[in-house]
Amino acid sequence: MVVVEQSKQVGQEIWLKSNQSLSWRGNLQVFGGLAVLSLLIAVGFALVGAWVVLPFAGLELACLAIGLYYTAWQATRQQRIWLTIDQICIEKGHRRLEQRYVLQREWTTVQVFKRTHGVGADEVSLCYRNQIVPVGEFLNQADRALLVEHLKQNGLSIEIHLT
Repeated sequence: MVVVEQSKQVGQEIWLKSNQSLSWRGNLQVFGGLAVLSLLIAVGFALVGAWVVLPFAGLELACLAIGLYYTAWQATRQQRIWLTIDQICIEKGHRRLEQRYVLQREWTTVQVFKRTHGVGADEVSLCYRNQIVPVGEFLNQADRALLVEHLKQNGLSIEIHLT
C-alpha cells in the first residue's frame, strides 16, 4: 500500500506498508478454531486407542502458531520516504524504526530493474553515489509502479534496466 502525505515541516512523505489481509486478532481466532478442531479429532483418536496422534496434533499446532506469527510479523513491515528540498530520508522497520538512510536529493536516481521473463516483480532502488537502498520490496507490482510514479512526479530521474 502506498500512501502519500504532504507536510509543511518535512515536505512530502511516502508511506509504504504491507497489505494485511487479517489482523492479529483475526489470526488468533483462526488459530483458536483450528486448535479446537484438531484437538477434538486427536482426543477422539486417543479414546479409541490411537494415543500416538496426540503428540503429532500438538506438533502440528505449534508449527501453525509459528507460521501465523511469522506471517503476521512480516505483514507489519513499513517504510517511510521523506522528500525535502535537499535530502531524501528513508526509514525502514517492523512497527518501529530499524534502519535509516539519508541521501542527497540532487544526485539520487531511481533504478528500476524490470523483469523481461514475467516471473517476479520489478525491483526499485534509490541510488546515491555507491549507496543503493532497495525500497518497496514487499509491495505488489501495481504498488511498485505507483511508487515509481510518485518519485518521478517529485523530480527524481528514473533509470530502467531490463533483466
